[in-house]
Amino acid sequence: MHHPASTPARQRGFTLIELMTALGLGLLVVLAATAMLLNVKNTYLSLHHHNQLQETGRYALEQIARALRQTHHLPWEHWLNQQRNLNPLPPALYGVDDSRGSANPDPERPSPARRDGINGSDLLMIGYFGSGQPADDTIFSCGTGGMGAPSSLEPGERGWTVFSVATGRGNEPELRCQYRGKNGIWSSDAIARGVENLQFLFALDSDGDGIPEQLLAASQLSPAQWQQVVAVRIALLVRTEAHFGGRTGEAKNARPREHDLFGSDYSRSNPGDTGSRFSEPREDGRTRQVFSRMVWLRNPPAGLVLR
Repeated sequence: MHHPASTPARQRGFTLIELMTALGLGLLVVLAATAMLLNVKNTYLSLHHHNQLQETGRYALEQIARALRQTHHLPWEHWLNQQRNLNPLPPALYGVDDSRGSANPDPERPSPARRDGINGSDLLMIGYFGSGQPADDTIFSCGTGGMGAPSSLEPGERGWTVFSVATGRGNEPELRCQYRGKNGIWSSDAIARGVENLQFLFALDSDGDGIPEQLLAASQLSPAQWQQVVAVRIALLVRTEAHFGGRTGEAKNARPREHDLFGSDYSRSNPGDTGSRFSEPREDGRTRQVFSRMVWLRNPPAGLVLR
């Protein structure tokens, strides 16, 4: 039986409206995926910068605190058996307000404030003698490692650590540590990048009861009062290194945020200490945080050694 040839199925394509609809949906999917990727990236960068900020602030505080605990150290275990009468020594702790220091500091004769500190940052000089023959690694210099006991207990034999803020690579502020090597030449090492402001206050115990009565800036202390310092309050402002879009919810023309490194009460009662308050640049796009700590000195001033 003869069957007629079947008619081929008629082919039908997309209409222009269907094509435009499909392209639009595809574009929406791409935009949604891109937005999600950017959101994930921004979240990652925010967490990364937050962690970086925390790590930098805590590390910088710990380095300064560790050096402060060595202030006035004398190698008793080495010298008490050889030298009973110790001549009183000048203070081994000095601060200078609003100063970045110099390439060759003179801790025995510290210079007054030069008003050249980065954002009004202070400078701190810490002196100590090493321990052990050879060095037993209990006393450290920020650049030379363990320090052994000196050949004599003269002021010139002291080791010194000097902390300040300087401008580093890429115009980025950083915490610097200066130290005097065995050859007497001063060197400087970067400790932490992003430290934008560094401030110190000094707690004084004037009556010797172990309880501080005053908390003063370096410029408020007389030369004799440096022997009465029993604790140092540290405050530093740390910023993230990179710009990553600014803080969320911040108006474009918003008033710059201010950071009181020692708290708003201190800033109000000490308006002359301008370095303790920092105003952020407009639309800076960086995150900042204040870190602070009170460090008690372990050793009595060498000038009060019993003879």
